[in-house]
Amino acid sequence: MVVAGGIALLAAAIFLPLLFTWYRGRAAGIGVSLREVIEMRLMKINAAMVIDTAIRARDVGLQVDLKALGTHFFSGGSIDAVVDGLIAARREGLVLTWQTATALDLAGRDVVVAVRAV
Repeated sequence: MVVAGGIALLAAAIFLPLLFTWYRGRAAGIGVSLREVIEMRLMKINAAMVIDTAIRARDVGLQVDLKALGTHFFSGGSIDAVVDGLIAARREGLVLTWQTATALDLAGRDVVVAVRAV
């Protein structure tokens, strides 16, 4: 009985944060499935950060793909910096594509500073 309780506690410790992240994304209107959240976890992608960044982008009217956010995070980029740059470009009335913003970030440039320099 003690072993079963320990296993149940371990399973809850692993899956409850994933369920909470999934629920937060669904409640905010981000089309994320529980499978996608689990895949991010298995790929060592911070699913909570990806979901939070997608929510922030959606709140200002940007449409960003969760897979693109996860891919950029996985490649070592800063998804916060890219979304901040896209938001800054939108406020300045500039057209900045996801590909350009991620390329700037992976090249080591600050995307917001690059947008303001234009």
